[in-house]
Amino acid sequence: MKPSPSVTLFRRGNKIYAKKTHLGTTHVVSTGTSDRKLALEVGIEKITSRIKAQDSEFRVSHLFDHFRLNAIHCRERTVKCAIQLTRLYLKTIGENERSLVEDVFTKSAAITFQRVRLEGLTNAKRSAAAITANTILRSARQFWSDRMLQTYDTVPDCIAEFKKVKPIPVRMPQYTVADKKESMVRIVGRCEKLKTIQPAAYLAYFLSLHAGLRRGELAAARWSWVESNGIRVQQTEDFTPKSGKSRLVPLSEAQVAHLREFDRGDTHIIPGAYTNRYRLAPDVVAKIIREEGITGSKSLHELRKYFGANVATQIGLFAAQKYLGHHSPEITSRYYADLIEAKPVEIRILA
Repeated sequence: MKPSPSVTLFRRGNKIYAKKTHLGTTHVVSTGTSDRKLALEVGIEKITSRIKAQDSEFRVSHLFDHFRLNAIHCRERTVKCAIQLTRLYLKTIGENERSLVEDVFTKSAAITFQRVRLEGLTNAKRSAAAITANTILRSARQFWSDRMLQTYDTVPDCIAEFKKVKPIPVRMPQYTVADKKESMVRIVGRCEKLKTIQPAAYLAYFLSLHAGLRRGELAAARWSWVESNGIRVQQTEDFTPKSGKSRLVPLSEAQVAHLREFDRGDTHIIPGAYTNRYRLAPDVVAKIIREEGITGSKSLHELRKYFGANVATQIGLFAAQKYLGHHSPEITSRYYADLIEAKPVEIRILA
């Protein structure tokens, strides 16, 4: 990265000093002179030399810049999230963006990160902490995916061992409908009342519960997605589905007709700016869900899970996978496998 030649000059006693901030580091050098013109030349030369020496070392800040420029296979939000979560990884192991890459992305650093994240937690909290730790570590590995490895001139030797560190084993609880029914009855009752007083929030509730849309999909949902037999989640100029594929979520004629009652000629189903569609309107529903006793890191997501659970129970896992937009039935079965109703049957033993 070539530094700008501009520097700031200031006086200390009889001498002039030069100052410049580059990649978060402020460099201050003495020019050894009181002549301003000479001080500018000397200051630029000294600071440029110092920055070149600094940039010759591969630091995490350089890695972030490289990722922003070359991760063209990732959505913009994915790039931002990967960097944000990797900052948490750095903080946990006592490092920062000025740290050298070969000091941060190592096997020992990754194991230290896992240990610190779980340290002192009870069994009840370890599972949630392990899930979070695995997510953070998975984000840190995105910088070293097979696609990204092709963009680097050289890769530190430690990366191969860093990528081999296994995630913390987690026993994933499967989602069940039975233990949510009573809470959902209350949630539905309260959310139905939003129809006239907060229609934007009501639409967020309706599309989450009856179509299983994610929060990002709610914000992107357009009236052009609504078809006679359902809503088709699809790519637009500012949105790409998580799976990269479009999907049709079937709705009844009555549900489609009900949804169209809210069409006021806007582009998006939930009206207003992006902040209202992604944050404000869905948060009204999320607050109701929390108040009714269903807790979790993603309160609104509970409606999507409840939708998927009902689809899996009534139609099957393959349909649930298609409606939810999962990559494969295996992902769906990880959470919904116990929802298929068991029917009494006699197994014939062949002999």
